[in-house]
Amino acid sequence: MYSKLYIKYYNFLNKRKSFDSMFNASCIVFFTQVVHVFLLILIFSKLLKFEIPSFSDNRSINKLYFFPIAILWLYLTHTFFSSKLKNKDFEKKVNKMKITNLNFFTLIIMTILIPLFLVIILSGGKIWQ
Repeated sequence: MYSKLYIKYYNFLNKRKSFDSMFNASCIVFFTQVVHVFLLILIFSKLLKFEIPSFSDNRSINKLYFFPIAILWLYLTHTFFSSKLKNKDFEKKVNKMKITNLNFFTLIIMTILIPLFLVIILSGGKIWQ
């Protein structure tokens, strides 16, 4: 699923002559993965009625603890897709899969914005504190 997202993001950014299409597409896929993981954690916490463990009562400190994990996660995402892009079969898929502006914005809405909205709703708006 994320490979197809990466290909579509990469093609869209490459078409727009983005500065570094590979890294920018990796960043979008990383953000999508983060939103999906937090959505799954929140869904399971609501279904199984457990509280998500935290390091501190201050939510900004908890976000700072996530920062090194996020940097490592982004690095691994970028290296995975940049090494995959060097594969000839993957390169053929990239060249075959074209995307328009409408398709791209629909993809962003479906994969990022709607899950992010659900994360905010399920967290009770506490995500911003």
